[in-house]
Amino acid sequence: MTSELRAVRPPGQRVWLLTAPYEVPRAESVERRPWGMHHVRRDGSSTTVCGVSASAWVTFWTMDFRPLDRAACPACASAFARHTPSAQS
Repeated sequence: MTSELRAVRPPGQRVWLLTAPYEVPRAESVERRPWGMHHVRRDGSSTTVCGVSASAWVTFWTMDFRPLDRAACPACASAFARHTPSAQS
């Protein structure tokens, strides 16, 4: 079973975006990965679901927010679960 939760939306359109204040330095990894606490925001919003301004943060367009990840912001994980229909099952 996966800890990944996604809202239903037509293919190619993301509802939730993973964001973090930093990205792992290129010297450490060739893959784009968040560094620090992972947050989630709605597409089109510059504020995370926990209320933090993320306008200057890195967005990880191809990664999903995983609320059970140890780096996930607890407040974002809780709010994400409340706003995501699939979290109710």
